[in-house]
Amino acid sequence: NTVSIGDINALDNIPQLTVSAWVKQNTLGATITRNVLAKYSSGSGGWKMTALGGAGGNDVNVALSFADHGTADDILRAGVWEYWVMVFDGTQTGDANRAKFYFNGVQQPLTFAGSMPATTPDTANRLCIAAQENNAGDGCGTGTVAFWNGSIDEVSIWNRSLSANEIRNLYLRGAYRLNVSARACDDSACAGETYTNIQPNNITAGFTIPLNLTTTNRYFQ
Repeated sequence: NTVSIGDINALDNIPQLTVSAWVKQNTLGATITRNVLAKYSSGSGGWKMTALGGAGGNDVNVALSFADHGTADDILRAGVWEYWVMVFDGTQTGDANRAKFYFNGVQQPLTFAGSMPATTPDTANRLCIAAQENNAGDGCGTGTVAFWNGSIDEVSIWNRSLSANEIRNLYLRGAYRLNVSARACDDSACAGETYTNIQPNNITAGFTIPLNLTTTNRYFQ
């Protein structure tokens, strides 16, 4: 499935942009590129974050136009959740300062083609998740262009460039699972009482802890 968000003008002609997503590919080495997030079309270009096809099937490409893009080589794996972040900052000078890619919270070296612009492209392309437009206005995923083969979660967009520390913290927040436990006790030392473990999947599902607090069991840890 693909998601079409529409032509978001607020993402055109801006000096800074950050996009991120948790992604998992079913297979690598496709014959075509596979887009995670794109405001891009084959007819008019734009920006996108994508896995390359063909011989570069393990590579990530971050593009700011047809000719202006950077590639992180040989970092992808199949069947594994990964955190991708593309950062653009046109207020900086030099390609390496204007376009960056972070993989699982760590910045990756990019091989550049063309020259990174000072602002994002001004296009009529729809913003697409898991695809791109063939031509502006065609709709996301028309024809056979650049479908993602796998899963995408927690897509985020900022109209500023996130710092390396912010990106690292976002990755850690999504990668780590907390072991949360609690218990009710009849003494302040909680001697002899056992903890009730809350499974990570139940935290967001509104899990209720059966603590049975009473006038006797009035202490809580």
